[in-house]
Formats: sequence, C-alpha cells, structure tokens
Amino acid sequence: MVSIGQQWDIAMLILPIPIPNAIGSIGIAFGYQYNSSFYQCYNPTYQACFNNSVCDHPSRSCNQRCLRYNELCVDNMTVCNTTNWYYNYQVSQMKSCNGMCYDAGVYKCTNGTIQCINNCSGVCYNSSSQQCLNGTLCSLSQQFCLVKYDSTYGYQYNPPFYQCYNPTYQACFNNSLCDHPSRSCNQRCLRYNE
Repeated sequence: MVSIGQQWDIAMLILPIPIPNAIGSIGIAFGYQYNSSFYQCYNPTYQACFNNSVCDHPSRSCNQRCLRYNELCVDNMTVCNTTNWYYNYQVSQMKSCNGMCYDAGVYKCTNGTIQCINNCSGVCYNSSSQQCLNGTLCSLSQQFCLVKYDSTYGYQYNPPFYQCYNPTYQACFNNSLCDHPSRSCNQRCLRYNE
C-alpha cells in the first residue's frame, strides 16, 4: 500500500479493455495490451502517463508518448526504431535516417542508408573510444599483442593473432601475453612450471 507522502505524488492510470487482435500502445516496454483495466500509481518526478502507458520521463518518452524497447527519440520530436537496445543514450549523438535511429558516433546516413563510419572486419566502431588493428577491435585504453606463443605451455599458434590486453596488469613479451608482474620475469612470460 502506497500512501501519499513526501516521496510520492499519487496519480491514477486507467488502462482500457483490450480490443481483440489489436496492437495497443499499452505496456511500458513492449506495447502489450493488458487483459483488464486497472489503476497504477506512479511518481511524476521521473515518470509520466501518456496514452494509457506509464514510462520513465524524460528518458523513455518522446513528444508526449512512451517509447517501446526498440524506439528512440531524436531531437525530442521524432520517434524512430533502432536495432539495438538503448536505455541511456546521448541525445545529441542519436540521429534519424529513413525512420531508423543510429548512433552518429559510429554510423552515418548516406542517401537514406545507414553506413559505418569506421569498419573493423565488418564491425562498426567509434574511433574516439575504440581502435582496430588487422581485424581486432580494442578499447583505446588497451594495447595490442601479436600472440604467437601460449604463455603457459609455450605452444605455437598457427596462425598468430592479435589480442587486446590491459597494460596495467598484463604484458606482451616475445609474442606471448601474460599477467604482469605476477607471471613475468626479466621481460618474459613465465611458463606453468616456472
């Protein structure tokens, strides 16, 4: 039981009786229509009731309407679909291209088609937070190691491959990647019996 107090302002929500085979805008994330009408309390400080739906406001609403899980708001006016789930996003970075939302830090709209700005072996990425080397995508805080040998047993990899690592607690010595300093000595990775 919720009582009227300092934290909650009580408001009521009436959900309509469902129409058979109709797709309703009822339900917070997926648009499901409820089987019966009911009242629901919500906190108007961070929630809103639009068209018989309660949603987080302003993060999951747009132009007096609740957004579904696959929708985003662009320029506080346009609702568009997205292929990814974005709950928290930078409003200024989201754009619309032919009704489809895209992250302008990763994609661009060319002649109504969304395309990668930067492509790493078929994966679109943001060069301000990630880097690509020969098809391997790492964050900017990581470094690349061309791994040719297993650091534990010394087995040779064929073909060798690039791997991301965190230089704070890992090191790449002689084409082996190991924990550093716990599994390294004198600029080389230690084997399992060393």
